[in-house]
Amino acid sequence: MSDTEYGMEIKRQSGKTALSIRNVVTGTYDQAVRIFDPYGNEVLSDDVVTGGLARPWLPMLPPQDLGTARWPQTNQTAWTAIARSSNPIFQPKMRIQIVTAAAAGVTGQIRVMVDDVQWGDIVTTPTSFDRTAAITPDFGARFGSTAEIEVQAKVTAGTGLVYAQPLLTYGTQS
Repeated sequence: MSDTEYGMEIKRQSGKTALSIRNVVTGTYDQAVRIFDPYGNEVLSDDVVTGGLARPWLPMLPPQDLGTARWPQTNQTAWTAIARSSNPIFQPKMRIQIVTAAAAGVTGQIRVMVDDVQWGDIVTTPTSFDRTAAITPDFGARFGSTAEIEVQAKVTAGTGLVYAQPLLTYGTQS
């Protein structure tokens, strides 16, 4: 028997192991677990060097500035882009949470655009924007591509600034 024979192990919820591939000779777990969707896209794999998750990589948002004066902002009365990001499409849905504010005596609106198409409802300051929905209507065709996400704002009453601070963005399942 060679030292590179592998066996798959799946246990019930009451067991400690949900799924693993281990070397049946040495008993070590040094073989990568890779799971593919029906289209051949690798959707999950483990990190055989240090353990944990290799794919998908999960980005983490850096700590955000607490001073509204430094948040993305505008004093324009027409829709104005105040924050933008590019994100890979690996999951069919996306969640975004944005806190909003406005200067004293000012009212404003915030909206999110995905690839130049409005995504969700418009919120009026100081209401938070918090939405989970399909990132694109053509997920299958867009898998692995990049979505352009833009936060837009405008002043609807008064003179001064409208603010929006993205706090959370992540992909999620159907």
